[in-house]
Amino acid sequence: MPLPSTNLIQAPYLSLRFSFKNIIISTLVFLFTLQILYIFRQSVGVFFNDNIYQLLSLIVIVLVGIWGGRLAERVGQDPMLGMLFSGLLLRNLFPSFIYPIPHSWTSILWTTALCSVISRAGLSLMLPKVIPNVWESLFLGTVPVLAEAIMLALMTSVVFHLPLPWAFTLSFGVSTISPGVVVPLLLRLIDNGWGKSRLPPMLLTGLGLDVLVGTAGFGISLASCFGHKHEQDHPELWFHNSWVGRCLEEIGMGLFLGTTFGFVSFVLLKSKRISGRVLSMVMFVVSTVTMIWCKTHGFTGSASFSTFITWSIIANTWPQNYIEKSDIRLKKLWLFFKPFLFPVIGATVSLGDTPISLLLKSFSIVLVSVTVKMSATYITATAAGLSDAEAMFVCGLWSGKASIQATLCESALEMVHKYKLEGTEEEEYAKIVFLCMVSAIVIGAPSASNWVLIYGKNPLGEETANPIMKAEGTSEQVDI
Repeated sequence: MPLPSTNLIQAPYLSLRFSFKNIIISTLVFLFTLQILYIFRQSVGVFFNDNIYQLLSLIVIVLVGIWGGRLAERVGQDPMLGMLFSGLLLRNLFPSFIYPIPHSWTSILWTTALCSVISRAGLSLMLPKVIPNVWESLFLGTVPVLAEAIMLALMTSVVFHLPLPWAFTLSFGVSTISPGVVVPLLLRLIDNGWGKSRLPPMLLTGLGLDVLVGTAGFGISLASCFGHKHEQDHPELWFHNSWVGRCLEEIGMGLFLGTTFGFVSFVLLKSKRISGRVLSMVMFVVSTVTMIWCKTHGFTGSASFSTFITWSIIANTWPQNYIEKSDIRLKKLWLFFKPFLFPVIGATVSLGDTPISLLLKSFSIVLVSVTVKMSATYITATAAGLSDAEAMFVCGLWSGKASIQATLCESALEMVHKYKLEGTEEEEYAKIVFLCMVSAIVIGAPSASNWVLIYGKNPLGEETANPIMKAEGTSEQVDI
């Protein structure tokens, strides 16, 4: 039997009926808003400070991003791509209308979005589902991401002449799988008849490990580029200047914070003084504040690692109904922050200021990187005992990149602004990291979704006896 159909489903803020009339109205409102913004800047700027214009710019970018997401959905593509390209077009077609969004704003928005994604990945690591396929999940969650990261680091160090810390910052950021693409797809497939298959829990666990390795590797590498805050006070301590020292500090800090907050959540749950809804939101706020604090002090690896550990503990100590409701809340938070993420990322790319050769190099290298990831995934899956049909399905799914790259791509530039390194080599390196991650979104998001769409129209090989072969086809759509 064919795999379940996996078309796109509308997000809550994209649910309005799509029609020619709505397109015309949206376009007129968009142009009118831009004109008002332009008049404000040219005529009455003396009455408003920059924050007013920046807020208006953000509102325009978000509204146009939502419209772009609807348009992309209409033509069968991921709404995230429509949001990204709408911001890109807005910045480059109307450059005088849009004020740059402050990094202090985007940092909070994107850290909150990243926290929701990593929290959901942590919730997928429930021991009863992990243990039966622990080795397969371990291999799929570590080997492909490390293979892609190492290969990409070597390529970028040669092509862009990046120092190794910067090369690995770029490679780990690009090589990570996107929970925003893969998790909703797998969860919906479980609802559509894959409940008895070993693949969804195996892949959810592997996804969590992939995100852990990728984000921790990114943070450790980025810390190697800039250092931790306490290293500036004690530069003579060789331990802080070594990769081993930074790695141990990042992992140790993340493990300590994550375990502490996970234990606190368990104690609060047992006390029954706080409802499950309030407790889940409190833990999310605590995780977000922890990530912001870690990033502020240079512990970018600990930021993601601590959140992952906290929510992994929650996944194994809270009742199942609490976990499911928490996952729904986290998903709603992610859907809310998407229009504040992808359009703003697109609006930061100025094609006029970026050499075409750099864009082509970035796109080409990421394309090769995704191919390597898929090849490494197929080899790893078959070595782990999956059938050829299962391995083919997983290698396409494992090419999905979007949410992690979107939330990490500005991290290096944020550090550049924090340490006032504008105009230095570090800023050029950070821009290369940014462009490669944006290229990963453009390539990875449609790659995974279209791979599954195509694969769902063809039956798995007759030689496999896996329960996914028995899943009934359906036209129900999946939120990628």
